[in-house]
Amino acid sequence: MQLTLFIPCFVDLISPQAGISIVSILEKLGHEIDYPEELG
Repeated sequence: MQLTLFIPCFVDLISPQAGISIVSILEKLGHEIDYPEELG
């Protein structure tokens, strides 16, 4: 399944490991993750 992931900037600043962990878990479950570059 293709998923688009939106991580708010406050999550990226306060706990970037949370976003990394979410991506890792979803990929291990077989999902393809899309993260819009304009959000980075």
